[in-house]
Amino acid sequence: MPWLRPIDCWLLQEILPHEPRLLDQARRWVGREEEARALVQQVYLHLLTLPYWASIVDPAAHASRALRSAALARMRRQRIVSIAQWTACEAEAPVDDASASPAQTDGWEELRRLEAALSALPLACRHVLTLRKIKRLSCAQIAAQLGRSQARVEKQLARGLVRLAAALARARAGAAAPPDPAPGRLAR
Repeated sequence: MPWLRPIDCWLLQEILPHEPRLLDQARRWVGREEEARALVQQVYLHLLTLPYWASIVDPAAHASRALRSAALARMRRQRIVSIAQWTACEAEAPVDDASASPAQTDGWEELRRLEAALSALPLACRHVLTLRKIKRLSCAQIAAQLGRSQARVEKQLARGLVRLAAALARARAGAAAPPDPAPGRLAR
């Protein structure tokens, strides 16, 4: 058929043969037939918009993962969710990471770089940065909790952010981290 795009052919050959299994999963997760079909169609639409579709190693596993994500997102939006649906969706075995998209893989790599850069910070900077950016405490709350002045907390936060940004930039560039110019001074 000359009017089919390559991605359309990919969907026809690699995804549609798995429709019965996808529908079975969707029925377990959402309950009603019409909602299950709508969910599967939503996944098809999602797959047709992927810029990296040709690089997906295991299209069936990728479709299954997309279906699970769509079902979980649907459940989160609902006010009332059956425990059976939630546990069925949560109990589903995770799909092998070999089918992860390049964007997902990049995200996990970035998270690992962030974790490594954060753990390399001096303890005081790491603690203040964690309280501010992860626990969402204000500088005043952090100062009160740690028994420090707010100005000192703000300085440690700024130093931690600068060091974190520099470490992430080095990690992205793949360069080895140069030695810290004055580790004792910045860690105050």
